[in-house]
Amino acid sequence: MAKVKNLDWRNGNAQFRWAIPKDLQEHPEFAGHKQHVRMSLGTRDRAEAERKAMQRTLEFEALCDRLREAKKGFPPVQVRASMLAESYGQIDGVAKLLRKPKDVALDTALTSIEDFAERLGSGLPVGAVLYVSDADGTLDELRVPDNLVSRVRDYIAGLVAEDRRDLLSEDAGKAAAISGNPTLMEVIGRAESHKQITKSTAGMYRSSVRLFEKEVGAIRVAQIGAEHVRKFKDRLLLTVASKGMRSATAQRHWRGMSAVLGYSIQDGIVTGNPFSALRLGKFTVDDHVERLPFTKDDLEKLFGGVEKGSQHWLIMRAALMLGARQDEIAQLTAADIVTRDGVICVSINDDDGKRIKNKGSIRLVPIPQRLLDDGFLSIVPTEGRIFSDFPETEKVACGAKVRAWFTDYRDGRGITFPEGTEKVFHSFRHMFTTYLREIAPDEGYAYLTGNAGKRAGANRGYGDQPLVKYKGYLDTIAWPV
Repeated sequence: MAKVKNLDWRNGNAQFRWAIPKDLQEHPEFAGHKQHVRMSLGTRDRAEAERKAMQRTLEFEALCDRLREAKKGFPPVQVRASMLAESYGQIDGVAKLLRKPKDVALDTALTSIEDFAERLGSGLPVGAVLYVSDADGTLDELRVPDNLVSRVRDYIAGLVAEDRRDLLSEDAGKAAAISGNPTLMEVIGRAESHKQITKSTAGMYRSSVRLFEKEVGAIRVAQIGAEHVRKFKDRLLLTVASKGMRSATAQRHWRGMSAVLGYSIQDGIVTGNPFSALRLGKFTVDDHVERLPFTKDDLEKLFGGVEKGSQHWLIMRAALMLGARQDEIAQLTAADIVTRDGVICVSINDDDGKRIKNKGSIRLVPIPQRLLDDGFLSIVPTEGRIFSDFPETEKVACGAKVRAWFTDYRDGRGITFPEGTEKVFHSFRHMFTTYLREIAPDEGYAYLTGNAGKRAGANRGYGDQPLVKYKGYLDTIAWPV
């Protein structure tokens, strides 16, 4: 087996060992190193170590080339992208990439970079990374192996971020007025478009940003400082102390804001995260709320208050007998009703931008005979959303509409619960998991509830699950109503 370049092993741990070229050993970039750069690859697996070593080699070769050519005045992105192409040996030449001619204004150059970044993250064809030539604005293709498309795309995006930083450093005073210094909402939008976060996570981050901007104003990312973070922290603490917000919610908003600033660092917009320097701390108030399942009396009240067979009645029946989460049910479409191995199933997936908790949530759930007898299929349209009574809008997700309706409906039906507890739409899922755990083995329980983990969701649950057996589990559950 051929030895992979720059891969070394110490005590079974893979390490990257790079010999610094003699002409660059005195360069500030390698300060603290003598003749070699050595770093852990964080793995003991040979195949993974070889991949990482090859990637590190590519990055360091490009870095050295950039450092050399920078003395000649070549744009860093152009040089390093050229090195990237030459390393793969897939194309003959590389067009000039995103350089700032002396006669181009700073804001124009930054706009060009932002346009390129949007094209880079707007969906790449398999087997190619797109980049733009500053000569005529045309798109060219840099061919790379399919399994490395995402990695190379992110690498080039990092080069673009470096150009953005270089340009901003030329005139930091103009940063706030141009696209190189985006708003927090723009950062979230970019992370979502680059598939770094899911739609539901983006929604949570936006709610945190709205709360932050309500307190400190709509400022741009590069202007956020410690004083703004402290002001936001004080507001969260006061709101929790006055019982206007739960401590868990405050912690979620704090983590959300820190995450958004983290994406700004990845994009090269800022170099530090002011949320990392402060801690929200622990709350002394005990405001934990225990979520309870419904009782038989509760279910009789809930199912007795709406017309049997209606969407409102069936969405509660589906929540009880499928055990799906609120968003998972609300987003169901006609295309999500599928038949596998002769079993009619509901497909929980992230197709067409649907929100899911994580990849492990993707699964096929057999529709129990009891739910079929209740007429569930009768409300399935030929296309579109099944529960169209809860339409999605630009500002309000369909799952949120289900929650709002159910909360009012629950209160109107006289469903009560002790202080410090709650009964919500998710309580249907609690009942499902309780009943299922009594009859299904751990593997079946984890799969049907969507708690099998990200690895289990990677195969999307198609063709490798005993759906007939799983349907048998669900059909044996004796629901109280």
